[in-house]
Amino acid sequence: MRRLAPRACRWCGSRRSTSPTSRTSAARLDGSEGPHCIEGNKYTELAEGLEPLPEEFHIRKRRYSGFFGTELDLVLKAYKAETVVLIGGFTDICILYTAVDAHQRDFYLNVVTDVVMGSSLQAHDDALEMIRYLQRDSLVTSDDTMQWLASLEDVAVAVAE
Repeated sequence: MRRLAPRACRWCGSRRSTSPTSRTSAARLDGSEGPHCIEGNKYTELAEGLEPLPEEFHIRKRRYSGFFGTELDLVLKAYKAETVVLIGGFTDICILYTAVDAHQRDFYLNVVTDVVMGSSLQAHDDALEMIRYLQRDSLVTSDDTMQWLASLEDVAVAVAE
């Protein structure tokens, strides 16, 4: 650690002489994908059949994590949710970032492995391994998820009766 400190100080000193504009250009912020998560773009909209019901929330995400800059955490806590179910793409970007943020907020994770995809097979597998490292039982299939959701409905019916 002591050997790292002088290098870090040299790096910080050299970065101070660089203008902030050159470090945070829009091209660097958009990475390899270019602009994305743009409202109204046909590739950003929900897939047919996944539209929220009138009584459900539709929280638009604008960055990689569904928690960043959204009211997702507030809504989940208001409903006393304990588990976040993640589907979609990319496993190695949006799914991973949202999973980490959910984990840091003490939510259980269910990443539905047959309903996610990565930017490559290697990136997908690596992201799933990172998520499994955070919560060892977090990787599930769509069949597992449907059974789990059905069991919750049974509990809700039993409580209502």
